[in-house]
Amino acid sequence: MFDIIEIEETCIQNNPVAANGNPIMEQSASLTGLNEEDHRTHSIKRKRTLAEETLVLIKLQQEFYQNENIRAAEMHHMRRELLELKKELIEVEIKLRADACIKIEEDSS
Repeated sequence: MFDIIEIEETCIQNNPVAANGNPIMEQSASLTGLNEEDHRTHSIKRKRTLAEETLVLIKLQQEFYQNENIRAAEMHHMRRELLELKKELIEVEIKLRADACIKIEEDSS
């Protein structure tokens, strides 16, 4: 029904937990009859079904679009702030020009 996809994870090499310091790995390795290093390699190469991969993909897509929506909202907020600042600047310029015109009229009379 579903295809099996083999996934190998390399991040296990960067795991800060020492192999001999992990009781779960020790117990699991003893149950399978493998030494701890062989058990790690075996557990890394576990196979995932297409349904599992599809679920992972959907979750990643949801996270991506949620983050994209957050970024879009931030951009919208920044653009609104920019427009408000431009509006205030134009209002100040209009007031300064109006004051300058009034001063010129007073000086000419």
